[in-house]
Amino acid sequence: IYPRLEVGDLLAPPLVVDGVCLRAPFEDVAVTHRFCGEIARGSEAGILQGWDDGTFKPTREVTRQAAVAFLYERAGAPTGAPAPGFADVPDTHDFHAAIAWAAEQGVATGYDDGTFRPRDAVTRQAAVAFLHRFAGAPDPTGDLGFTDVDADHEFHAAITWAAGAGITQGYDDGTFQPAREVTRQAMAVFLDRG
Repeated sequence: IYPRLEVGDLLAPPLVVDGVCLRAPFEDVAVTHRFCGEIARGSEAGILQGWDDGTFKPTREVTRQAAVAFLYERAGAPTGAPAPGFADVPDTHDFHAAIAWAAEQGVATGYDDGTFRPRDAVTRQAAVAFLHRFAGAPDPTGDLGFTDVDADHEFHAAITWAAGAGITQGYDDGTFQPAREVTRQAMAVFLDRG
């Protein structure tokens, strides 16, 4: 009924309290890092993982496979999804379960050529589209008027929803930069706010 606690769970202080990052979640994410809180909360929740060397690599681009893996972990790592049917995601692929789940749930789709391109960097528009679908594709509220996202943009609804929900604010120049690659720190923020 209750989660099993280990002795270390009782001894380790929390990473974040009242939005303040109390201790560094990774060697390369100091308590003064702009997104320490978001990264720490994702790490504590088991959604965001670092590397074996104790780093998070916050400015590294997020791959498509990692983006769906983050959402898969957030969903509780459900099992039993059928094979995703992508030519480049065999049963032995490290992220097979996450990609299969994302495809089955409609969170992520592949390309017209039957591939998923798991190692490609995920763009900002694709990341918010994944989040939008993960949330059940709610209707966007209003139009926040990003200068580079027209009403007929393929991901207009997802981007507008993400902005209206406070997941993203875009850039100071009024753009969203939909084709820009997402960094791990930005994905941590999207996940934390989503």
